[in-house]
Parts: sequence; C-alpha cells; structure tokens
Amino acid sequence: MRNTTPAAALAGCAVAALALAGCASPASADDDASFTYWSMWNKNEPQAKILADAIAQFTADTGIEVDVEWQGREVVTKLLPTLRSGAAADLVDGSVNALGPVVVNDQHRDLTAAYALTAPGDDQPLSEVIPAAYIKAVSDDEGRPSMVPYEVMSEGVWFDAAQHPELAQATGSWDEFVEALRQIDASGTPAIAIPSNDAYWVTLLLERALGVEGVRALATDKTGDAWKAPGVATALRAFDELRPFFPDGYEANQGSDAQNLWASGKAAAYLSGTWVPSEAAPNAADGFTFQSVQLPALTPGGDAAVGANFIGFAVPATAAHATAAEQFIAYFAQQRYAERLASEALQITPRADVSVPDELATIAEALTTGEVYPDQAGLARDFPDWYSTIYRTTVTSFVTGEYDAQRFVAESQRQTVDYLAAAG
Repeated sequence: MRNTTPAAALAGCAVAALALAGCASPASADDDASFTYWSMWNKNEPQAKILADAIAQFTADTGIEVDVEWQGREVVTKLLPTLRSGAAADLVDGSVNALGPVVVNDQHRDLTAAYALTAPGDDQPLSEVIPAAYIKAVSDDEGRPSMVPYEVMSEGVWFDAAQHPELAQATGSWDEFVEALRQIDASGTPAIAIPSNDAYWVTLLLERALGVEGVRALATDKTGDAWKAPGVATALRAFDELRPFFPDGYEANQGSDAQNLWASGKAAAYLSGTWVPSEAAPNAADGFTFQSVQLPALTPGGDAAVGANFIGFAVPATAAHATAAEQFIAYFAQQRYAERLASEALQITPRADVSVPDELATIAEALTTGEVYPDQAGLARDFPDWYSTIYRTTVTSFVTGEYDAQRFVAESQRQTVDYLAAAG
C-alpha cells in the first residue's frame, strides 16, 4: 500500500500545485508515504462518499496512500484502547463530544502545524480560513487545537414552516415562545416532540439561566453549591412550563422516536441539531418545510448565545504517520469538498465562501452573528465520565417525571460531590 518513491511524492505535489507545507519535501518511506484513517461514517453515507472521492484524488495528487476503515459512530470507543501503546489509526474523525475522551486524557496531537497548512486553491492557511472562534472552541485548556473541523453543527427548535409559520415569529421572548406553543397544543397537535433520554432541553435552559461558566460549575464545584444557584431553579421551572406540550407516552420515546414523530406531523416543534433535515427527510410528511429558530432568552436581555459543535479530524498523539495525516486534513479543507458537504450532505461548513443549505440558513446566521459557545457548555467533551454516568442519568429521570425539580437538584448535587471527592 505504500509508495516508497520520494520522486513520486514530489511529482504529485507539483502536478496538483498543492499549497501544503507538508509538500515542501518528499514523503519519507517510513513516515509520510501512507497513513491509516478510521472514519466515523458508514460507507453508504454522503460524507463517506465525499471523503472517498477526496482520498482517491489525494493519493493521485500526492502519492500518499490512505488505508481508510469506515468504523461508524463507535470509532472513538474502538480507538481508545490503542492510544497509549501506539494508535491503531493516524487520523480519526468525530464530533467534539465524541472525541472528548481523547482530549481529556491528553492523547491528541497539537494540530497547530495543521492549521499552518494551506488547502489547494486557497491563498491563506487554515488558521485564516476557519474562524478564530471555531478554532478556540476546539482547543484544549492549554490553547492547543485538538481538531480541524469540516462540519459545523448547532441546535435549533425545528418546525414545519408550512404548517406552523407562527413559530418563526415567536422568538422575541420566552413568554411569547411558550404562548405560541400553547396555542398549537390547544389546536390538538402536541407542541413538542422530545426524547425521554435527551439532555438538550434541560442543558440549553440551564445555559440560558446560568451562562456557560455557570453550567460548567455544575460539574466541577466540589462543594455542590453550584446546584443551589437561583438560575438552576429558573431553568427547571422553564422546563416544567413545557411539560403540558409533550405527547402522551413521550416517556417511552428515545433517540429517533421523537424525531420521526415530529417529522410525520404528529408534533410541532423538535429541539435538535443541524443534522435534522438530512436525517428526518425520509420520514417527513409531504410538503414538509424544514425551518428552525433559536431558543429565546429566559428574561429580557438575558443569555441567548449559540451553541456550536463540530465534526472534524483529530490525530492521536501516538500516531505513527501524523505528518501525512495532517496533509490530508488540509487537502480535504479545500472549497470543492466543502461545497459538496453543503449540497450533498446538507451541512454547514467552517468556510465562509461556501453556500449554506436553505434549511440551515437561520442557524448559520445565528452562528455568524451571535455569541458562540461550545455545545452543551463543553460538558460531554471536558467531563465525559461525569456527563455520561451522573448528569445524563439524573436529567433523564427529570425529563421523564421520575424526579421533580427538587429531587433532580438534590440527586445531581449529591452524586457530583461524591464523584469529585472520589476523583481527588
């Protein structure tokens, strides 16, 4: 699989006119002639098809072979056991949250050098093409970028604009938003589809009430006092205002159940991410028009920041062929592949010179004009064990009604204090 002829690598760089710093010298037989890439995508997904085309062209242009394995969403879980002894893959992709364990355990490569590379067709390095706010959001506590994103995700309250155009106008205040939902619910259509195991609503309301640092303190305050902040009660009261709008039997809905219910027209609103139009389209009712709005602030002038998540490339710290992997990162960042991600996969990309799918226009505008913060305040990324074992469990109990607000706070506080004490 390896091309061990340095001249071939040089010729590839010349023919493609690559502006990659890695092409300043020929690839070495040991380090740069090939690399292994484990992908989060399944082979039949649009992103996989675009990546496969890019890989083939990259090899043709540079002579660098890519051994790609379409691992699916469990890619990071499969990769983690190999990281300390020598990563099984030189390149991996995933969301910021999925890659969180790699970053938290300091098993990622500092990608500053990758950001210094220039994609084919560009006259600026990636550090100038990708917005600074995005680079900051994918950097670790020491300011080292851990990922180069190729898709930008955020959340919105999704609805069918053909059936419920009133939701597009109900964003001036929380009370206005709730009143619009109340009127829809009174007409006989449940206003909100919600998965019982989804932390989106609760986390976003906590962010609106506490701000990002206040939410993060819930995971880090060893005294547990952060859970006593007045904003916690405010957020939970807001969630309880929405309970009457959930469909009967919502407690049994998990994951895509709620999305399918909403897409079929059996609920009006659905809080989720930018992947919704592409995922829900096959189950959408005839004439369904995807549109979304941002959740309004809970109080006049209150927090209305926009959460941003990313899918992108990371290189393990123990990768054997990191330089070659970084060259592909820059190669895939070029405009033509970003355009295909937008048009074929219906995603927002980090590039300002790439069109945005109509369905995602309002979210893209919010990301451009609003204050951006790490998705879910970075809880899943920076505190993955706490998030999965404590927070998600207590939130699910609150969403389903097993816990009321008081018990949710008490359990979350107690378990967090015990967890942090045990961690030292």
